Amino acid sequence: MNFASNLSDYFLLLEDHIHCTPKFTAAISLALSAWKELPWVILEFSHLSISGKVFHTSDLSCLTAFLFLFRKDTPTHLLLSEFCLLLAQNVPIHFSPSVFNHTGDYSMVFGEPDNPVATVLTDMVSMLAVIPQYIYTLNKEGYSTLDPLKGNYLTVILDRYRLQQGQVELGYDPQEDPKSCARYALLGPLAGGNLDQIVFFEEESVEELSCIWLLVLASQESWLLIKQIKVWTEPDEEER
Repeated sequence: MNFASNLSDYFLLLEDHIHCTPKFTAAISLALSAWKELPWVILEFSHLSISGKVFHTSDLSCLTAFLFLFRKDTPTHLLLSEFCLLLAQNVPIHFSPSVFNHTGDYSMVFGEPDNPVATVLTDMVSMLAVIPQYIYTLNKEGYSTLDPLKGNYLTVILDRYRLQQGQVELGYDPQEDPKSCARYALLGPLAGGNLDQIVFFEEESVEELSCIWLLVLASQESWLLIKQIKVWTEPDEEER
């Protein structure tokens, strides 16, 4: 790490026996561009405990000095989490799908499928009145047709309805008229149209979250398709 500190702007940590998905550099570059003007310590591009983490090379000397403070059998992933906290990154910044996997994983050859938004069209007639879109949803069932004729087709048309520049913000102090929040704090920018992030709060500074706001940062001529908004919460101690 010390050797690499003067060779580039960023450092990617990888273990042995790791397989990279196609275009992994493009995925990392896109995320780095989105976070360029925002503070961060580690960006995570894998579900693995160590591999797939990106650092600023300017932090490497501090990181190596920090690692030398502990016994060499101390779990590295725990030290990396503590290092983030020391440099004031309290929230893990994780991108999905994972672009690094252990050799031998299912995703070793092409990576996990994550079918992008698309429209499926065909002129073949279904035996079970199932729409052709069904076979594009990563299930294990098939699409049965009557006897196909020469010239029949099935086409997958990829939709490119992605927000080019945008960010997600968390809102506090709900207002009734108009129904919104009085103030917002940045959660993170969209990278490739996505944001996958966990939010943590210190118990003594817990504030009730009331809004989640998707903000468009630049006009664009292409359409915008908002596909999925997923929120998970952790129950309070009393509820457990």
